Amino acid sequence: MIERAESKELTDNVLAGQSLRCQAPRVSRRYIQQAPEKEHEMGSSKLVGVVLLVVGIALLFFGYQSTQSVGGQITETFTGQYTDETMWFLIGGAAAAAAGAFLTFFRK
Repeated sequence: MIERAESKELTDNVLAGQSLRCQAPRVSRRYIQQAPEKEHEMGSSKLVGVVLLVVGIALLFFGYQSTQSVGGQITETFTGQYTDETMWFLIGGAAAAAAGAFLTFFRK
C-alpha cells in the first residue's frame, strides 16, 4: 500500500513537471579537501634523467668491456693508455650517468 502511494506521488510530480533529480547535500567549502598534487607523475626532467642514467651505465659497461678485451690490453701494454674509443666510452658514460643521477635523484 505504501509503495502505491509513493508511486502515485512520483507520477503526479512527473505529470506536474517537477524534476525527480536527487539533491546532494550542500557542503561548506572549508570541508572540501584540495585535490592532491600530482606527486606520482614523472616530470620531464626526471624522465630525461632516467634516460641519461641508463645510457651512461650502458656506455660505462661497453667502455669496461673494451678495456678488458685482448686488443685493448695490448694497446694499453705498449702505449700505457686506452684507445681513444675506450676513453670516449668511459668519459661519456661517466658524464651521462652523473647528469642522469643528478636529474633523477636530486632535482624536484
